[in-house]
Amino acid sequence: MKEPDVLRILSYPDPVLSTPCRDIESAEMLYKQFRLTASKRPFLNLLSIPELVELMIKTCQKKKGAGLAAPQVGMAVRLFVAFPTSDPVVCINPVISDMEGEEEADEGCLSVPGVWSKIKRARKLKLTALDKDGKPFERECEGAEARIYQHEVDHLDGKLILNRIGPGERFRMRNVLERLQDDYDFRNRKK
Repeated sequence: MKEPDVLRILSYPDPVLSTPCRDIESAEMLYKQFRLTASKRPFLNLLSIPELVELMIKTCQKKKGAGLAAPQVGMAVRLFVAFPTSDPVVCINPVISDMEGEEEADEGCLSVPGVWSKIKRARKLKLTALDKDGKPFERECEGAEARIYQHEVDHLDGKLILNRIGPGERFRMRNVLERLQDDYDFRNRKK
């Protein structure tokens, strides 16, 4: 059977999106296979972490996203890919520290299609993670790059942009959120 070119992105209110993710163990970097339940194929597929990373990069590029976290494709592990430039950054077990300042900007999310809102985030930060080969790295960044990393780490902590908006803004978005709920209920109905 042919491997999928891209992965299906889970949408709100899928419970995987609100599940805090576990760290990836060093042994899993090379040996462990994950059961991927979010592919476009109706059957389960086993992927290694490098295969998952590659498919996440392709999916993010095809969907024109700034980043994509593993829970968005059904995997509750601390992994995301991001595109602060045209080159992807792979982050395994990321930690954000040394946050400074605050700025507000519009954000959207591949898992909450149709929703855009002003979100406050730190202006500067330090990101520490493992790269796709399991080697540690640090990046000090600011602006849009810092925003992307904070957004993706939110996913790994089981949070969506909906968790960062007030009740008035959520009320304004109620029609879109109801449609997403109906779509989710329809896809997951018992047959």
